Amino acid sequence: MTGDSLPSPEALKQAIVRHNQGDTAGAEEVYRKVLAVDPNNFQALRLFGLLLRGKRENRRFARPLPEAGNPRLKKAAVVIPTFNRAELLERSLECYAAQSMTDFELIILDDDSTDRTPDLVLSWQRRLDVKYIRLAKPEGVAWRDGAAIINLGIRASFAQLILCTHPEVMPGNRALELSVAALENKAYICCKPYYLTVDQQRAIDSVDWRPSRLAVRELPGFYDGPHALDHPMFHPANVERADTFESWVFGGMSRETWRWFGGFTEQSAWGAPDITFHKRRVFLGIKNITLKDADSYCVHQNHDQTRAAAPRDMDECFRNVPGFEELDQAVEHNLW
Repeated sequence: MTGDSLPSPEALKQAIVRHNQGDTAGAEEVYRKVLAVDPNNFQALRLFGLLLRGKRENRRFARPLPEAGNPRLKKAAVVIPTFNRAELLERSLECYAAQSMTDFELIILDDDSTDRTPDLVLSWQRRLDVKYIRLAKPEGVAWRDGAAIINLGIRASFAQLILCTHPEVMPGNRALELSVAALENKAYICCKPYYLTVDQQRAIDSVDWRPSRLAVRELPGFYDGPHALDHPMFHPANVERADTFESWVFGGMSRETWRWFGGFTEQSAWGAPDITFHKRRVFLGIKNITLKDADSYCVHQNHDQTRAAAPRDMDECFRNVPGFEELDQAVEHNLW
């Protein structure tokens, strides 16, 4: 490339690849040369704009955590969407009451439960800092966008660290304390989960899980029997050995990172929000920090009493996850 000549299409293509891989210096040089000769080149304008925005984001994430000096800002918030899972939620609330750290809030989003969930949450508001948001379900709606409900909870949170989880998840006694201690910007902090089978769920109160969630290891067949989800990564021994665990069973990011990343997305065919979450996170350079202290382990109660294995093929779900070619495609813009 010399003089005022345009870079070849192949050079621009390689610049895009380098940009997406994080090597922005070479990409920026190509974009500038394209725009010097062809200032109306839409593709170069858009990609150069994304590159500059990325530079701004990197400078922003290099700063200390925002609002840390605000006395009203909680250290952590936990977003819990729920529907008709009062029995499971009750055990989880006991675990939140037993946390080693008390400076946190719970954001419970109730998708119009018909069981005793409202009364249960009301009874716990005397012991825990709970924001209870009851949602009206439109009549005749067959599928509900669970991701949008979680995003509502993220927006309602006012904390340095915003974690998202399920009503059936029982966090370890130090899960919140250790998550806050590990917090840094542009990072996803998560805890390892034990998944219970139907039989283990029925026997859960036969072990004393209140002092420590690790008591579930004493349940019959915990290590030797069939495991709850039909995938090797969910076997309890493999969960314990894993250096990183790609799950949003119990995990979150700083308030600043959520603002940049956006929120969850969902499609009715997936059966779960959010199949793309971790692929988007990795693509955007948000690293995984998996807590390894046993006191941070969570217990994922079994909410499906009709079967022991997951009702969907997880490998098939992940096989159909859409890809991302540009940074902007991986940011969910509808959250904030």
